[in-house]
Amino acid sequence: MSSKKGHVFVAPSDLTHPKSVFEGGSPPWPITQEGSAFQALKAERNTQGLDGDYVVFELQEFRVYRPDSGRLANELEPLQALRTVPGLHKLLFDGILVCGNVRRYVQAVEFGVLSNEWNPDVEAPTLSTYIQSNLGEQYGFWYKLGEPASEYRRYHKPYLWIASFGLHVVDYLYDHKSVCLDDFKQHFHDWLREKHQVGISEWLAEYGRTDFRVAVSAYVEYLYHESCSIKESFGNRPMWKETLPWALAAVKVWEAKTSKTICSPHVYECFRRSYFGDQLELSEPAPEIAAVQEKRKKELGFMKASTDPKAEKISNGVTPNDWEPSKGDVVALSREANSLWKKSKADIWMAYVQETHRDKKGELFLSIVWLYGPEDTTIDMEHYPYQNERFFSDHCECSGPKRPASDVLDRVDVSWCPSVMPANDQIFVRTKYCSQNESFVTLDMTDRSCSCQKESRTAFEGIVETRKVGDTVYFLEKKAQSPTGHDTLEPVVIESFDYLDQAVRIRRLLRRARDCSTLEIQSFQNIRPNELVWTEETMLVRADRIAHSCNIRFLTTKENVPSPYNRDGVADCWYIRTALISDQLQAFEEITFKPNMSEGFERTDLEVKLVGLSLFSGGGSFDRSLEECGAVDFVLGVDMFSAAMHTWKANLRGGPTSASTYCGSVDDYYLAIQQGDPDVYPHARIGQITFICGGSPCQGYARMNRHKLSEASKRNSSHITTFASNVDLYSPLYAILENVPEAAGRISKDIPDNPFAQLIACLVSMGYQVQQFKLDAWSHSSSQSRSRLFLSVAAPGLKPLPPPTSTHSHPPTKTRVNAIGKLPNGEAFGERTVVVTPFAYTTSEAASQDLPSIQDSRVQTCIPYPDHINSTISKWADRRLFSLIPTYPYGQTYVTTLKEMATFNEMSRLKETVMPQFFLEKQIRHTEESGGKSYGRIRPDGLFPTIATVLNPRCKYVGQVLHWREPRVMTIQEARRAQGIPDDVVLIGTLAEKLKITGNGVDYSLGLTLGYSLRQSVSPNQNYPIPYNRSGHSGQEVIAVTKGRALINYTTVEGITGSRTFLNVESTETTERFRNHTPGRPDISRKQESRKNNLNNLSMNKIQRALSEATEGQRFSKHEKKAHRSIDRSSRHRALPNAAPDQEPRKRTRQNTTGTELVAPADFSKIPEKLSRKSITTNTSTTSNDEGDSEDEGPFMPKQLWKRVTKTDGVGSFE
Repeated sequence: MSSKKGHVFVAPSDLTHPKSVFEGGSPPWPITQEGSAFQALKAERNTQGLDGDYVVFELQEFRVYRPDSGRLANELEPLQALRTVPGLHKLLFDGILVCGNVRRYVQAVEFGVLSNEWNPDVEAPTLSTYIQSNLGEQYGFWYKLGEPASEYRRYHKPYLWIASFGLHVVDYLYDHKSVCLDDFKQHFHDWLREKHQVGISEWLAEYGRTDFRVAVSAYVEYLYHESCSIKESFGNRPMWKETLPWALAAVKVWEAKTSKTICSPHVYECFRRSYFGDQLELSEPAPEIAAVQEKRKKELGFMKASTDPKAEKISNGVTPNDWEPSKGDVVALSREANSLWKKSKADIWMAYVQETHRDKKGELFLSIVWLYGPEDTTIDMEHYPYQNERFFSDHCECSGPKRPASDVLDRVDVSWCPSVMPANDQIFVRTKYCSQNESFVTLDMTDRSCSCQKESRTAFEGIVETRKVGDTVYFLEKKAQSPTGHDTLEPVVIESFDYLDQAVRIRRLLRRARDCSTLEIQSFQNIRPNELVWTEETMLVRADRIAHSCNIRFLTTKENVPSPYNRDGVADCWYIRTALISDQLQAFEEITFKPNMSEGFERTDLEVKLVGLSLFSGGGSFDRSLEECGAVDFVLGVDMFSAAMHTWKANLRGGPTSASTYCGSVDDYYLAIQQGDPDVYPHARIGQITFICGGSPCQGYARMNRHKLSEASKRNSSHITTFASNVDLYSPLYAILENVPEAAGRISKDIPDNPFAQLIACLVSMGYQVQQFKLDAWSHSSSQSRSRLFLSVAAPGLKPLPPPTSTHSHPPTKTRVNAIGKLPNGEAFGERTVVVTPFAYTTSEAASQDLPSIQDSRVQTCIPYPDHINSTISKWADRRLFSLIPTYPYGQTYVTTLKEMATFNEMSRLKETVMPQFFLEKQIRHTEESGGKSYGRIRPDGLFPTIATVLNPRCKYVGQVLHWREPRVMTIQEARRAQGIPDDVVLIGTLAEKLKITGNGVDYSLGLTLGYSLRQSVSPNQNYPIPYNRSGHSGQEVIAVTKGRALINYTTVEGITGSRTFLNVESTETTERFRNHTPGRPDISRKQESRKNNLNNLSMNKIQRALSEATEGQRFSKHEKKAHRSIDRSSRHRALPNAAPDQEPRKRTRQNTTGTELVAPADFSKIPEKLSRKSITTNTSTTSNDEGDSEDEGPFMPKQLWKRVTKTDGVGSFE
């Protein structure tokens, strides 16, 4: 009990059993048998002369509970359990029966009939609930429920809302013949408002949303029984096939036909030696499909396989004695002794000569860049199919002693970027390996030199080159000036450039929730942390304090915040609704001036989009989050979990018919596409699919898996090849794979296989650009401790995905180095970095602060958030134990509770006083002896644990799943919040299946972040060789590739198995390639234009120093302090990419499509290009570097490519 402002609040009852079952409990009235009570009530009714079609008596002070059997015997239950809990057909009630002046108390009365009806006698209809006992069924009387007992109120109030919902749904079914789940997204709410103009507002407010799909899924079994009890034909409506867990039929389930993991020939060759090689099976495509596949690869500029052993062979061998190396030669050098590169197989190393010079004595010296073999990269010692391929590296010897020409053994003839596979003894180079970020990118023949050879520029010159007035960027605010008390990135607008002082004038923007609390009248609870306020304040700052770009949009106060700006700062997205004018906040629509700011992107502003195929789709978290930034639309999802596929379909952005589903084995799906199955192939054709994503099963790689060599584990692990096989089959423009970080490590000491390195080898050998990211979910606004490994793939010549930038800080416990793996020279790669961010990390308490308290969660009903319930009901003993774990200090477990009570000698005495002996005897074997996190509470000031598919508080590894204050396990809704799943996403299935779908998904924030990186790569100014649009109907013509139309038509091919539909590719004109990937000098005008619009030779040393200073004072391990290890270079010049002693440490580099090297500061992942090239009208003149900018410059690209086409042929699943 507590008081506040003169009011006294009494905590609601948390009893889980009726008072009548407690020992010593006394009833409020003498107990009467139901038969005797009925006789007394009937006599009173006759005395009063009451008439009516039904005999009804009132039931007051009632409580409803389970029978005295089962694991939850005698526990209180809400009335909807009678129709939703399997096997629960009868309940008991205690209460006072009333008729006139006669009152009788009955106890443990069994009933099984429940009825609800509207009271039509009042203007605003009210709900009346009736139950009928076994005796009532025999004699034809009912009990009308009145006020519940105090301990039962928390159970009965939610039921009244659900019962009203059921009656509304029945009325809706009466008014509409064909009702599906999508009708409850908005139409059901609008219909309610129109039908019940009075008395409905309070009921709607209790739910708080207009989208009722989540509520339908949560209470679907009750709704189904309620509907069928009114009218049997209501059970045939489509909505039940979409939502009933035991009757899901909206998606066709394909029977599994194969027990092996099916691979393409190339993928099989790469992986057949793997430890799971016995799980793989080779499959060749049908000839017609192989022809289409080959054409697709040719269009994208992939190297063509050659059947001629002498193809493009250039003679090798020792050169004449009078030859001397010159610029552009590739030379052979002897392997150096005592090298760090111990895994290298070659006795002779190769290097590219980028410059030559002679000393005063006339001796010739070389400036070289090393050519790496596969074993010198992250491919490591895994099998690489082309032993004659080398990779142009960014590893030079510019800062060390020059290499004398006398060290050269001979000259190596190299085939540069061949269009046809050279002979086995011909060395060829087509890819550049960037050791700074461990990525493989397409080699640009115009840029075969290291970054040391490029002209350096000041920070101000770089900003002027890459930014313009009105751009929105981050400004590094030092902790002395920052309102947060630590270094922070603040969003600002560039106002002008001061060429005299080499500085930048910026406009400051305030954060509304943080900086404007004294100016607000309203509450700040609904103001997002990424809402900004426009100000009149400008300031002049050094250029090295300007960081990467951010996205800011203006919104009116009446507009809903669009995606992804409603995600609290993910993907560097902010919005402005107000301006601070003369110390007063004014709405954006009220201000009279037009702010000079280049607004951030809109999800719908891309005219062309990627067309996506989702493998291992699950519930679609990865797919939906990738779509948030508008770069891709998915047309097909593949998964064998029926509930997950129904969830995937239910949440399609364009409605349930906007994409197709394949509910079955990914291997059967791959075979169907390979063989041109007419029932499957038309939904995702080769050439139509330009993007593939998937999260292959991770159980085989998981850290807790003790049986990684079991058949089930090997089968799960082998599906990493499914991603590669589909990439090989479809040849998409981009692809992303997700898995656990452990996939990048060795399986065991006895099995040195590294499947992830083998996957990189497989994809690089196909000709793809490949890079890998290890992303921490908490660094991108998520509130859970979850790190995942992502592999990004881009077709030759396209812009690879820029590394995602962190928007949220690391928690104090997450700053240690946690690298992906080690390079062949022993150096770690993929290490976690600590950088300055705009936001602090999101705690578990902050992520769930708006969720209502549900105490022990025994009611299993939460009206505002229907998924705010447990996936399973804990037994009473477990709930009692939960209540004994202290809530403070934070993060207590069963073991720490006992250890902090007393020392070991005193423990036995104190255990009995604090924790009952029952729990000490029953639970100790699960917890104290094994230690770990059993029965542990989540820290409210920390992160949620990694969400698993099952929440088991007894597990010593993942048992820290108890709420920080309440005696219960975390709910499905809290798991959704941890995974970042929006509240309007509907989960289909049983409670256990909903949790499984949640835990199996990719963190929503990580997917959204990668979606933004994908958007940055899918630029409107790029020229993509895309042969198909989104339209995917059988028998229809598909659009041409380029100016020379290559018509693709469906034809019927006889003579295979029956009559099947394949693609007939007929070129009526010579197809003009958008991009020439073979060596050659590019168009001069295009090269100059490219230089004008890219970050050319940008030096950002000052930014690097500023951000390095920002992280001083933070605690790091000894490994983190070694940003650049000192290595004896005399033993091996190739040990690491060298830097001059007077230069700053090497910066992260990557290659863009034109070959210009992009340089970013060490603490920032990227310096992004301009978000858009659309001209923006401002009050100031544009800078010179924007003159002549036009959307139309560059080669022609059809605007219809990738555009979303709405399907009109019914539902999207393969029926």
